[in-house]
Amino acid sequence: NIPTAAYEIFDDMEKALAYIETCEIPVVVKADGLALGKGVIIAETREDAKEAVRSMMEDKVFGDSGNQVVVEEFLTGPEVSVLSFTDGKTLVPMVSSMDHKRALDGDKGLNTGGMGTVAPNPYYTEEVAKECMETIFLPTVEAMNAEGRSFSGCLYFGLMLTPKGPKVIEYNCRFGDPETQVVLPLLESDLLEIMKATANGTLDQVEVKFADKAAACVVMASDGYPVKYESGFEIDLPAELADNENIYIAGAKLDGDKLLTAGGRVLGAVAVEDNLKAALLSAYKLVGQIKFGNAVYRKDIVAGCKPDISKPGTTVSIKGLHNLIFLVMIVAAVILSGVLPTMPMFQDASGAVRGIHIYGHVTLTFPALIEIAIILVAALLSFKTTSVSIRQANHFTWGAIEEVAVLFIGIFITMQ
Repeated sequence: NIPTAAYEIFDDMEKALAYIETCEIPVVVKADGLALGKGVIIAETREDAKEAVRSMMEDKVFGDSGNQVVVEEFLTGPEVSVLSFTDGKTLVPMVSSMDHKRALDGDKGLNTGGMGTVAPNPYYTEEVAKECMETIFLPTVEAMNAEGRSFSGCLYFGLMLTPKGPKVIEYNCRFGDPETQVVLPLLESDLLEIMKATANGTLDQVEVKFADKAAACVVMASDGYPVKYESGFEIDLPAELADNENIYIAGAKLDGDKLLTAGGRVLGAVAVEDNLKAALLSAYKLVGQIKFGNAVYRKDIVAGCKPDISKPGTTVSIKGLHNLIFLVMIVAAVILSGVLPTMPMFQDASGAVRGIHIYGHVTLTFPALIEIAIILVAALLSFKTTSVSIRQANHFTWGAIEEVAVLFIGIFITMQ
């Protein structure tokens, strides 16, 4: 009774193809074996689904792992990865994380082993965590014990938060990559003591504590991954890293004193900060300091996230707050344009508004000068915030475009 997607298993290709003729689309096609995290195809059309089945069962793109395939219901909703420690009796979840499987921005392209992660997952609330513990985590441990398959170690839950509640996408019996890169840096307890307790069956006697911070990992890959790509490019790394930064090397090799690319996912740039937004900005800033030929990476990690990620639990984002301050300053300038000219201190003896004559026939009044000063300060703040966010994220975002648009609209209205 553990909630998961509806599915059918096939070891006959013709039967799988016949089933695809009538099943709901989109559909998920999985190689029922180990495939380095790449044996899952999300098919948007029936032809795509059939091609996925043929590539696995007939062309053997995943070897013997494709002898059997799973055709599974396509679930929608945010994905959540939850690693956990268990000694077979006690289960202790680690901090949640959010992986980005698709190769390209906008969740486009083929599935990969993971192009970036953040922890904690902004969708994984305390209420969702409680539901998962009651309906998925503990029932999984109890079911394995009931089957005589008691498990101790690191149990990985791949979940999707569907409109009908959390459902299991996958299990694994190891630390996930690249989830581990953002989960373990937040662990404050002694990992060795936890592992010993897990092996000895005394997990309920040790403290497992995570920092109230956030971590982000951006994976830098070889262009063409996860299909065909070139390797052998020299990797240029920063000379020093800050205490809150890490670079985890994956697809690389040493050639003398040179570090060369030697795989699809080459490395992960990781940063830990007080909140998710800061962690993402720092991780992308670190990416900007790493160079190698044909390097690619996703530029939208958590970009489509609905919850505010500036600080867990807040409802006003940093970007929204600074736009609000800017708009308040613009409104203040508009109001002052009607109030200041009526004040005696800005009028001469004849009642005319004082000002500065430019080119003999253009007068710039003192109230107008004050209003322009307010607009310029607001503009400076907006441009500074926007340019910092672009520079730190190493790319121009739709959020930055929105900020610039707000700036110019405000200035236009005020000047009118």
